[in-house]
Amino acid sequence: MKNRLQIVLAIVVLCNLAMGVSIADEEPTEEEKKQLAVKLTRLLEKDPFHEDAKEMRKWLTFWLIEVPDVSVSLCGSFLGPVFDKNQKNSAELFVQSGYAQAVFIIENPEQADNAFEAYKAGLLGTLRTYESILASKPKAQLKYMDHLIELRDNGALDDYVREKMKECEG
Repeated sequence: MKNRLQIVLAIVVLCNLAMGVSIADEEPTEEEKKQLAVKLTRLLEKDPFHEDAKEMRKWLTFWLIEVPDVSVSLCGSFLGPVFDKNQKNSAELFVQSGYAQAVFIIENPEQADNAFEAYKAGLLGTLRTYESILASKPKAQLKYMDHLIELRDNGALDDYVREKMKECEG
């Protein structure tokens, strides 16, 4: 129980620090929570091994479950062989896709139903996270992720997303 209380307190402090507000008696608004989700997602893309990364991911995951107007679709097909429980950093890369989709929906509410753009945003967020992982751990290189970066850099990522969407929604 004590450990759970410490986690809850850490999340509250982290949320307040990330939003730049002092600890208050009132619950953050839905809009404040959305802005926090954007900030935490971007922070995790830049620093996936941040000392509070586990707590940030936990908060983002619970927030995604509870938020009424942001819905994401996760699909392991986009990450191919990387989406394997034995593959190093696969969990971090996979969940980042959902967080990046949520940011896309928050920033583009008129496109909330555009599955292609949401999946693409999720994959782009995952690639940014992978590049950050490589910056700090060059030995964490994954050939499949390098291939996806090539597709992105060569302008072929849209075709890849369309093809993988068939597997996800089929």
